[in-house]
Amino acid sequence: MSLIIRVPMIGIFLIFILTGCSSIKQEEESIPVSEIVSARTVNIVNGKGEKIGKAVLTEEKSGVRLHMQVSGLKPGSHGFHIHEKEFMGTDFQTAGSHFNPTGKEHGHLNPKGSHMGDMKNLMVKANGEAKQTEFLKGATLSKGDAQSLLGRSIIIHEGTDDYSTDPTGNSGDRIAGGVIPK
Repeated sequence: MSLIIRVPMIGIFLIFILTGCSSIKQEEESIPVSEIVSARTVNIVNGKGEKIGKAVLTEEKSGVRLHMQVSGLKPGSHGFHIHEKEFMGTDFQTAGSHFNPTGKEHGHLNPKGSHMGDMKNLMVKANGEAKQTEFLKGATLSKGDAQSLLGRSIIIHEGTDDYSTDPTGNSGDRIAGGVIPK
């Protein structure tokens, strides 16, 4: 009788293994490989040029997913945007305005907004670290495309973006950033 019980248990175990554990829930952040078009990694530096983190941008069918991980920042909420140009050295001002190929106004709360480069505030924990994922609908990582993020900058601001004041969200000085490779 113990053989009869073991055979079905072994069979169930083998079915579970051979079907790839399909009952295990996938993480929300996983992206099927078939949907990834292109990807770029961006080093994030502070005003001294010291690397404080990185961002990984992955083009999907309907836009670009940005995964940001940084440390060494002041705790709290920081404006966080894609800017129109690459900055020079550590002069984040040279990154220009927010990336806005569709001519909208700034901010998620602005009835005339928002810029394609507008993202939610970067939430930095008490230990100075932040991990955040954003999705930029309609953006690409394709050379020559008007909505491409290639050659633009990711900029972190000193203060909180109010999501409505045009053109910058009243988020203060630019304190860190990274250039998205072409």
